[in-house]
Amino acid sequence: METKPTDRASTSPFDCSAFALCNLMLLLPYLHVTTTNQIDYASADPALLIQLADAADTVLLITHIGTSAISRLLGRAGVDPLGDETVADSVEALGWLVAELNDMAGAVHRISALCRQHTYDCAPDGATALSLARP
Repeated sequence: METKPTDRASTSPFDCSAFALCNLMLLLPYLHVTTTNQIDYASADPALLIQLADAADTVLLITHIGTSAISRLLGRAGVDPLGDETVADSVEALGWLVAELNDMAGAVHRISALCRQHTYDCAPDGATALSLARP
């Protein structure tokens, strides 16, 4: 039984992306780390935390839609991956990619949740956006 995507997921994730993963990665250097190597969310600028959480949520949306699409394609491919070495190598590479994307999604989800937790009572005056760090 096929399920229809929600309204938000039915739009192209790339319309709302604006390079969300790159933005997330270029905002992370602004976070301070404690002496125990924990991210110090409490000392971070609330505008930064909101921006990080928004980027993280978009990355999660794109990751879920993308890994679902890869899984559906593999499920419908109808080929015997063990019969062709090239196909087997491609399926293996896709498996590693999906595993890495899902590991990243877990970390991104924790970052998003902690950013939201530390800004739940924040009422920003306006749209404040920090500039991205330079790679």
